[in-house]
Amino acid sequence: MKIQLFFAKFSLKHPFIIKTLSVIFSILAIIGLLILSFIAFFVICFNIAAKEYTDVKDYNKAKNSICEKDFIKHFPKEIPNNAADIQLYKNANPFFGSEKILLVFKIDKKYINDEINKIKPIKNIGPYSNIKEYKDNYVKGIIFNSYSFDQTNFKFYIIGDNSINKSNFHLEYGIAVNDKTNQILYYYAVLD
Repeated sequence: MKIQLFFAKFSLKHPFIIKTLSVIFSILAIIGLLILSFIAFFVICFNIAAKEYTDVKDYNKAKNSICEKDFIKHFPKEIPNNAADIQLYKNANPFFGSEKILLVFKIDKKYINDEINKIKPIKNIGPYSNIKEYKDNYVKGIIFNSYSFDQTNFKFYIIGDNSINKSNFHLEYGIAVNDKTNQILYYYAVLD
């Protein structure tokens, strides 16, 4: 009771101090809310971008989570109905600016030839007959790091890389085809 009486008398004697303190506390509360909102936004955005996708049912979610949409225009809008042995892998490390997405499946030669004819590759590389040749190439070594499909005999049709995009990152995107197994691989990788 004595404390309440003290504050009542103090506020009557010094109204300017009370108003100033309430303005300062209001401003601090608004700044605190802005900081918390920014942190929440940052966490939500990075959580979405950093999510790893391996389930083929999440193909559209995986594509939509890629930051640089221009580099995945060559990916199919939908996975073809007659595709077999479909594998998807997408992951990112937004803090370091790296992300990659791969989609590989078996399909008929006509589909593969149509896809190759749609793109304008800047260069073709391969096919490599053994996995060591991929590992000697930094980007392809990372792209093929520990995947469960046979990685030999893919010929790469590179649509874009560092030479075009002038980035400081190891960047490459395109299509790779294995004529022996009728597999097509869509890939995009930017590595820190």
